[in-house]
Amino acid sequence: MPYVSDCDPAIVVEDLWVTFRASRDRPTLRNALTNRRGNNRTMMVEALAGVSFEIPHGSVCGVIGRNGAGKSTLLRCVAGILPPTSGRLTVWGRVTPLLSLGLGFNRELTGRDNILLGGLTLGLSEEEITEHADEIEEFAGLGHAKKKQNCKAKLRKYLILL
Repeated sequence: MPYVSDCDPAIVVEDLWVTFRASRDRPTLRNALTNRRGNNRTMMVEALAGVSFEIPHGSVCGVIGRNGAGKSTLLRCVAGILPPTSGRLTVWGRVTPLLSLGLGFNRELTGRDNILLGGLTLGLSEEEITEHADEIEEFAGLGHAKKKQNCKAKLRKYLILL
């Protein structure tokens, strides 16, 4: 029996399919340099096949599965990075992909400056960022490092709050 919530949905995925064309030939340096593709043997790979689910607003969801099961492909579709081959995907609100966590952090900036830069990149106003900066620093465990440079590792956690 599917999960039913009283909350409005944040994400609805209906019969989502993603298909790729992949080469069966192993890439070699010689083929790359001579612009040859071997026997040009390709196969169709179904990364997602008929996936459907609904996530209520305000809930937390995890995606688990074996290697090659389509977890990253699904998250890329939800984030709008990868269009599905077929099916329907509807997202209400802002989606921030955490697939490239750490992208955009500048080692030359302080922790507070990186929080500002990251928030602006996500489309938040300076007022919104300033309002939550202390919470972000506490959540990321910056402590005394917030004034120091090279605090990239601890700042990676802050995107979750935004």
